[in-house]
Amino acid sequence: MLGSTEVGAQRVTALVDELGIESYFDHLAGVLESCRCPHARCHLGLPDASISARNHTDNDCFEKVDVAVRVAMTVKSEPLRSIFQPAIHR
Repeated sequence: MLGSTEVGAQRVTALVDELGIESYFDHLAGVLESCRCPHARCHLGLPDASISARNHTDNDCFEKVDVAVRVAMTVKSEPLRSIFQPAIHR
């Protein structure tokens, strides 16, 4: 997870170098817009609730490391609220 963030940052830098900053942001806006519509309303109709989950992984894409990930979501009418809480234990 952490390693993929570093790899992603390197790819974004390469895209900006390749496309130029304005073109990069135009492309990014198109990608974000295509994602927004289907997901923006996916939670409508869900009952009010608080949901939490926890998962673990044993690497960060570069080395073996114990990583715990906790996520909590609360639906209370509108809007949907999510909290991502990474916790790294070495």
